[in-house]
Amino acid sequence: MIDLPKYFKLNLFFAFFAFPSLLFSQSWFTEDKEWKYNVTTGFYLPDYGIHTTKVTGDTIVLGKNCKKMTWYPVTSDPFDYFVYQDGRKVYYFMNDENTFELIYDFSLGVGDILQSANVAGKVEAIGTIEIEGYPKNYQIVDYISGAYKFMFVEELGIIGDPLNYNVKTCGQLIHTKLCQGFVDGWDYFFACYNDKNVSYDPKSNCATSNIPLTEKIPFSIFPNPTLGALILTTDDDALRFEIIDLMGKIVKRNLHSGMNDVSELSGGIYIFNGIDAGGKSKNIKLFIQK
Repeated sequence: MIDLPKYFKLNLFFAFFAFPSLLFSQSWFTEDKEWKYNVTTGFYLPDYGIHTTKVTGDTIVLGKNCKKMTWYPVTSDPFDYFVYQDGRKVYYFMNDENTFELIYDFSLGVGDILQSANVAGKVEAIGTIEIEGYPKNYQIVDYISGAYKFMFVEELGIIGDPLNYNVKTCGQLIHTKLCQGFVDGWDYFFACYNDKNVSYDPKSNCATSNIPLTEKIPFSIFPNPTLGALILTTDDDALRFEIIDLMGKIVKRNLHSGMNDVSELSGGIYIFNGIDAGGKSKNIKLFIQK
């Protein structure tokens, strides 16, 4: 039995008859929409504050009419990714694989399987909830036999249960990495959502954030995730660079500005370190895919 958040009002009967078009013909990616996430870290990295993602334009990718989404970190430059909606399904363009991955499917019922590229989740419950006076469809999706159990809300993505934590809140709008563990780097927790009708900020995280922000990281790596080729760009030529695994072991040194080959490393999550002359380091989480 799933205990839904106390601040949600369940109005399935009322919503079905009073708002049928809203419930079953929603549009995820109109340009009035904005999502914010509290980005925290495991391992030994600092907290990174409130990050934002917005709908910023239209484009065509592999023949699909896509929306351009821009992610605005507080520690590095913005970057773009691409999504498209097909009815009640949402797909995300995976650059490395040059294909689209299904990430949401609100046509599924209880017991159906949400099959993404590398992971599957079983729909455990469905229904409607009221957020700021507007009915929204939800799914409870159980990944990996209960290790990851999320609440997906149509148009909002993962919101979990931010007040009670009985359903995990971790994960971005585009949640291909699911919820990261507590020792493996950056984690993303839903903070708030805004569109022309709704301003949903259940813990008042966005109006008055007191989460500390760090200095901008003076280097970047691309692509991330990578299959083996890694381009390093830096504003500080005095930095030296290394890659360490999650046990703290240095697995690669002598990295330099420009193209680097990291194909000898096993697939997984690493920390890319930039260290200044005084020994102070700044860090980026690096994903290597195999």
